[in-house]
Amino acid sequence: MLYIQANKGLALQAGFTLREHRYNDTKMILNEKEVMFKDSLADYETLQEKVTALDGTLHTNYEIKQIIQNEYE
Repeated sequence: MLYIQANKGLALQAGFTLREHRYNDTKMILNEKEVMFKDSLADYETLQEKVTALDGTLHTNYEIKQIIQNEYE
């Protein structure tokens, strides 16, 4: 499983909610499946295109755990 650290404003515009995700002042964490199947991102074909549209970065499970410890707690 991959995770996306997305721009919070862009993620909210795409229809993701704060209630269901970890977030800080500027970023929100999403998983690859929800990003791939989000209707509002249907114009983009690949995961990388969708991540770019969210001004985000891709991370592995290990990487995102480290990011959460350092930036979200």
